[in-house]
Amino acid sequence: MPGTSWATRKTLILGRSDIEGLPTVREYNEAVEEAFRAHGLGKYMMEPKMHIIIPKYHGEWEAMPSYCEQPETSACKWVAIREENRRKFGLPNVFSTLVYTDPRTGFPLAICDGTYHTLMRTGAAGGVSAKYLARRNSERLG
Repeated sequence: MPGTSWATRKTLILGRSDIEGLPTVREYNEAVEEAFRAHGLGKYMMEPKMHIIIPKYHGEWEAMPSYCEQPETSACKWVAIREENRRKFGLPNVFSTLVYTDPRTGFPLAICDGTYHTLMRTGAAGGVSAKYLARRNSERLG
């Protein structure tokens, strides 16, 4: 991006339909395994999630900024939780958005649906955990 005019820089915006199926289950597993490794090596920073309670709407906001040294990445996951969404509006109770930024400049590279990503990442975390924590010769999970 050096030398690029601010007027021509663009932030990629991706909805759920743009994201579904892009990374495969294997790629999610590999990415989560690498993130666990980076965390274990002290190359990943993520403070406990910050949140505020919104009693008026029976919900809360959560923010989860993170930074990884290798591969160098930074992002923030923004989550909206509204307990009455499904009943009152026919919407999911939880929405999440991911904002990926250039670690050097803070420029927002992409704003993406985070709800699908969270589902896949959560499943991958369970799979990677089972890979390393399951007893040898395990045949069943659950």
